[in-house]
Amino acid sequence: MITIRELTPALLREYLDSEEFTLSPVISISRHRALSQISNPRVSPEDVVMLMAYEEEKLVGYLGIFADYMYLNGREEKAGWLSCMWVDPDTRGQGLARQLLDRAFECWEGRILVTEFTQAARSLYDNSEKFVELIEKRGVRGYLRFHVHKILPRRNPSWEPWRPVLQVMDWIANLPIDPLLSLWKVDIGAEWERVRDVDAQTDAFIQSYFDHHFTRRTAKDLNWMLQNPWVISGPTDDRDSARYFFDAVARRFDLHAVKLFKTGTREMVGFLILSLHDQRLKVPYWYVDPNYTTHAANLVMHYMLRYHMDSITLFNPQAVAALNSIPTPFFLKKTLHRQYLISAKYAEELKKMSIILMQDGDADSGFT
Repeated sequence: MITIRELTPALLREYLDSEEFTLSPVISISRHRALSQISNPRVSPEDVVMLMAYEEEKLVGYLGIFADYMYLNGREEKAGWLSCMWVDPDTRGQGLARQLLDRAFECWEGRILVTEFTQAARSLYDNSEKFVELIEKRGVRGYLRFHVHKILPRRNPSWEPWRPVLQVMDWIANLPIDPLLSLWKVDIGAEWERVRDVDAQTDAFIQSYFDHHFTRRTAKDLNWMLQNPWVISGPTDDRDSARYFFDAVARRFDLHAVKLFKTGTREMVGFLILSLHDQRLKVPYWYVDPNYTTHAANLVMHYMLRYHMDSITLFNPQAVAALNSIPTPFFLKKTLHRQYLISAKYAEELKKMSIILMQDGDADSGFT
């Protein structure tokens, strides 16, 4: 018989300190991710942030829920994003994923959203008839270097034995690319500064772009994100990484907050948060004056070259258009799509919303 345990922030803290967390071969969350969830400025003491399913005393599934606020037609409403669902392979096919989904809807009174899901998860959501599409964003992924040895094993574990061979092939393919990239020069055309946190000036600048934004992150939210990452830099073969089936440790993971200024002044024209995850670059948050989008795109390209990034992924429409408008040394660019689903209870309200803006880092996307 399956039993499902509901964890609030306080109970999640108790789970971290428990013998179960210390000794179990499977854990539902990494320690630093849990501590980050507990300190989320948008979480309330009564919010259920984790569902853990047991068969007798064995953990056979879990589903994380990221507490947030959404803004519908100017109205603030508490909501939860589904995050990191796992079901034990020996238990799959018995309806446990659906039980976890139903319980999440029950705990959150139907105020549920989800994005960045697998095809199997999409089938679950469609069959549940609990969701409607919120928005679909069209993005771009640009490649500077070959890294097939990282992509294929991640997509299909059967490629793992071939990783050394793929790595050699990547090295050979990249031999002529690196010298060419070293010659590529980027003129940003504006002044910029990396900062440690989001200050009052930046907060005011960000809030000037709040019209139609779905989550409206403030300095308090973004500083929490910068100071409490879900992925940390370190050895990727540590014990907790083997027990947790989602990203927790990377060889390199950094979040850089950057201000963009009009040349010769301290007038802000942009603010970006860039995510450096191994050799992959993302821009979870992009707030840029429309007259300075190409400057921001050039700054992103500067980052790619300076930090030896292999690829970049963007979904922000303004950022995608800006990147496509400047010269780049990508050998390949692909069009991507990211779908966002929301509880069907909001279907009628969505019809009143002509514009919905979502930052790339909204939901839990900015943390990984």
